[in-house]
Amino acid sequence: MHLLSTKGRGALLNFLRNLTPQVLLISVGLLLYIKWTNTNSITYISLSVCTFIVAAMAFFANFEEFLAGAFSQSEAIATHLELVKQDEPSILKRIWILLGYIFKEKPISLLELIFAFIITYIAVIAVLFTSIFAVAKTFV
Repeated sequence: MHLLSTKGRGALLNFLRNLTPQVLLISVGLLLYIKWTNTNSITYISLSVCTFIVAAMAFFANFEEFLAGAFSQSEAIATHLELVKQDEPSILKRIWILLGYIFKEKPISLLELIFAFIITYIAVIAVLFTSIFAVAKTFV
């Protein structure tokens, strides 16, 4: 398994460490949204939207770093990543191009990474929904 190699393991652990701020941002955003539904204050909805935007930026940045770190041992993919970073300013487009290139070079490793990514976010979403229901009961 690629994720158990030295560099793959480091990339996975960094990815997991970076989930905490994402969950915190989404939880705060949801809390502000729930407060907005009770008060209809423009302040709460504005802060909620801003928090969700920052959480989305953190999500995409974390995913790109996960892909780059997990494949840093592959010279071809690392070189391609550097070229893409120089040519493409959009993070979404960089992720898409990198996924396509990794699929061509190492399709089994890409499937392994996507599987780990999905399982990890399913667990995060489960914890998030649990906290949402706890917060909703408190404020409603």
